[in-house]
Amino acid sequence: MKVETELTRATARDLMQAKVVQLDADLAIERAIEILEENRISGAPVIDAGRLVGILSARDIARTEHIREGRLDGERHEYELADVGVPFDEEDYVPSTSDYSPRVLDGKTVRDWMNPSILSVDPDTTLGELGKKMVESRVHRLLVVEKNRLVGIVSAFDVVRFLAEKL
Repeated sequence: MKVETELTRATARDLMQAKVVQLDADLAIERAIEILEENRISGAPVIDAGRLVGILSARDIARTEHIREGRLDGERHEYELADVGVPFDEEDYVPSTSDYSPRVLDGKTVRDWMNPSILSVDPDTTLGELGKKMVESRVHRLLVVEKNRLVGIVSAFDVVRFLAEKL
């Protein structure tokens, strides 16, 4: 019973990482990829003059290059994991960022590759609401915003880690 209470009372504030790696919108995309890899993260919020303007994920970078090169059609697809027969969305697959050609990246900035759609929650959003929003939006991270200020980030890994600690 105690576990159920902790789970139903848990909020974004309990799960979020308060130290958030941020990328400047005018940062060279090559450097942004290095920062993601150095920090072992797959995405980060994008800031311009102190304002939150978007989010950049390794998937955004990979997807954009593949669409530009005609290797992806730009549509979302669902796949089936043959081993277990479970469907999964392509959001779950992030190609490696280490194989990008200089020709594709040359002179580009984070602003050119970022997703300007910002999915955010407030710190009091419950664990259940976080999970539901991640699933419905097919994303791996949500920004935690309070009074128009970025205060943290909750990733799918943060949710899994929290559940592993409590169960």
